[in-house]
Amino acid sequence: FYDVRIRHAKVGIRLSAEHNMQNYGSFVNTNHFRGGAISGRVEEAGIVAEGPGPCNDNLFEGMTIEPPKTKRGHVVVTGSTTQVRLINVRLEGTDQDPTVPMVDIGGESYGNVLDGIIGHTFVRADFNMNPRVVALTHKGTSVAPHQSDAFHNSAFHGFRPPEGPGDAAVLPGWTLPDPEEGTCALSPAAAELYPDHRVLHVTLAPSTTHLKISPSSLLVPAVHKTCSFGAYVRSASPGAVVATMRSAGGGKVSSSPYVGAGEWQFMGQSGPFDPNTGPQPTFYVYADAEITAPSFLFGSVPPTPGAELLSASGAKMTGTLSLGTATVAPPPPGSTYWELPPE
Repeated sequence: FYDVRIRHAKVGIRLSAEHNMQNYGSFVNTNHFRGGAISGRVEEAGIVAEGPGPCNDNLFEGMTIEPPKTKRGHVVVTGSTTQVRLINVRLEGTDQDPTVPMVDIGGESYGNVLDGIIGHTFVRADFNMNPRVVALTHKGTSVAPHQSDAFHNSAFHGFRPPEGPGDAAVLPGWTLPDPEEGTCALSPAAAELYPDHRVLHVTLAPSTTHLKISPSSLLVPAVHKTCSFGAYVRSASPGAVVATMRSAGGGKVSSSPYVGAGEWQFMGQSGPFDPNTGPQPTFYVYADAEITAPSFLFGSVPPTPGAELLSASGAKMTGTLSLGTATVAPPPPGSTYWELPPE
């Protein structure tokens, strides 16, 4: 639709998918509105996009949405399968109630995009689920998910091979398979993709159809409902590895399988996770493979393999803290903290 102009209405544009696909209902996907304006007296909202059916990938580009005020907000988005992209839009509400947002994104909607000029009030959304919704004004600001890797020991430091027959290998921060399922070892340093990031070589036992590798613990912030994770994989066998997690509905969902044909391929997935169990990220291994640089980020942002940053709020470390030496005094009486010199 080009240059559609709407003036004086209850709702400017309503996109509504009334039923889910299992009930043979409607879907309202990939509609494009370029240019145009919604103005004048608009009672409820300028744009409403809603489920419960699929109502996603709907684009509004270069549109002006400027009724003086609306009851629900100039743009209202609801539904877990609802999504809009507002590109180069202008949003103004000169008489808007200061408690009513200009844009209201709720109902578990994620992956929305907002880029443009916003005036007079604020944007309400789960910004961790919608990192491309950007609003930086005196009335409010969006939030970007942090970029710290949530996997502990993504560099695979501290690996200890089995000490004897029947023993399992040990890797801090990770749960490795039992000895009867397969073996784990470190590949030569020449195989490393990132500096100082070890490569784990996994070999299945002859009677094993698959095995699992997963983090031994994962702290889940209550503010997050989505995540992205994965790892680099190399194998001679197509389908050697898939990445799985618990979806928002509680079931397991798997990534596409490895198809790298002996080359490194990043295997992973992204989406909402089960708030009751957490995402439970797991790598299922179906054939001999190498795995390196796993990465896990909360929010709808891409993983960052090769980076495991220390945060000022605290961190866990595995491996060498420093190669330097310094003379320090022991903790004073009553203290358990060592004070290291700044230089």
